[in-house]
Amino acid sequence: MNTRARSPLRDPELVEMLASTPELLAIADALVRTEQSGMPAASGRARAHALVASTIAAALVAVVAVLLLIAPWQGSGSLVDKALAAVGNQDVLHVVIERPERPGESLIGLATGAAVPRSERTEIWFDDARDLKKTVTNLDGEIVDETLETPEGGWTQGGPIYTCAWIAAHPVEATRAGVSCNPSGENLAKPRTIPERPPTIDQALAGFVDRYRSALASGQAEQIGNGELEGRDVIWLRMVIPVAGAGPGMPSRLTMTEDVAVDAETFKPLLVQPPGGPISFRVLSINTVPYDPSLFTKPQPVEGQAGGNVSPGTAVTLEHASSILGGRLYWLGREWRDLRLVEVTHHRPTVTFSLGSQRRRERVDVIGLIYARASAAGAIDERPAVTIYQAARCVTNVGMTCSPRGPSDGQLLLQSPMPSFVRLDGRYIAVWDSLPQSQAEALELGRALKLREVG
Repeated sequence: MNTRARSPLRDPELVEMLASTPELLAIADALVRTEQSGMPAASGRARAHALVASTIAAALVAVVAVLLLIAPWQGSGSLVDKALAAVGNQDVLHVVIERPERPGESLIGLATGAAVPRSERTEIWFDDARDLKKTVTNLDGEIVDETLETPEGGWTQGGPIYTCAWIAAHPVEATRAGVSCNPSGENLAKPRTIPERPPTIDQALAGFVDRYRSALASGQAEQIGNGELEGRDVIWLRMVIPVAGAGPGMPSRLTMTEDVAVDAETFKPLLVQPPGGPISFRVLSINTVPYDPSLFTKPQPVEGQAGGNVSPGTAVTLEHASSILGGRLYWLGREWRDLRLVEVTHHRPTVTFSLGSQRRRERVDVIGLIYARASAAGAIDERPAVTIYQAARCVTNVGMTCSPRGPSDGQLLLQSPMPSFVRLDGRYIAVWDSLPQSQAEALELGRALKLREVG
């Protein structure tokens, strides 16, 4: 069910609460226009990234609303004016945030052993009145994700977002892409028109007015102290945000708690994190801008590689394996530490490249090296300890990250619980270890890979 935001001027309880401060009521009425519910049901990675970006923007708008409404700022016109000016009153909300490295993911230089710093920024434009949202994520200046949501549907770099409305309007294309909203997996032959759900800052903020009203009344949104952040005086707020039930059997109302550092002079949020936890993201800027159609253009199409399985390989000799990869093969030797090379395999997985509903498939040569642990007496453990897959091109089927997030030559990407991913002299190498690896262990194994050439 789609619950649209309503003006606080229609809420008698809130009007009574803010009767003594009409300027705050007007501000609340302006701010509430930034909230809606009904996140388009995108599929796969597009849905995940769209939801993350939406949640971030929601938290920021909520912060601004709380700033205007909780003590000690009530009744202070100059402070309210500053808080309002910090966001503005144009049609389009514009937010830029920066996230730290992903948990469990580290990029390391093999030669130096040092972490390679990365900068990931997400920029969001949201126009509530026109039901428009554009989200762009850059990694080290290169676009890795881009999403546009409109009343006519949504698009990513790979093509349309598969919502039920899009599937109903494009049954033939949906069948070709293998997507359906019917349990049978079948689509009707005749196109139908179903309204798209409007884009939203965050589906968890349905009933936005009720959220901050109840937070104010119960003290759930409160100032918890002052402090300093990178040389700037800040005010710390703690917010308890209600979220919808996660599924059958879950409570209908769950909550999450966030601490927000707000600049004591500008009232702009600077940082968001769970209480006592790591930084969720830094707020680089938040403001509003006039509507401009150029802000909401479709993403440029980019062909992406879809994952798949690796069929059982065929046992081959080391010489044959090397020749398949042009006479060059990286390995750990016949023995390394307590590991022994027990099998060499040749795989020919089908790699699927997708662009919207279009698909093309290629077969790729992949070599697998299976190492098992050996006892002092020479007994071999039947369970593989380390499996090394390598190819002359990136292959998602074996756990490689085939996007700008992957490593460059001479780098190792540690991505728990996925395999370590190494690039060496034009070779793509995924290292699966049966036991959890520390960064030091992964680096040691990556450095141990050596080239075996066959003339």
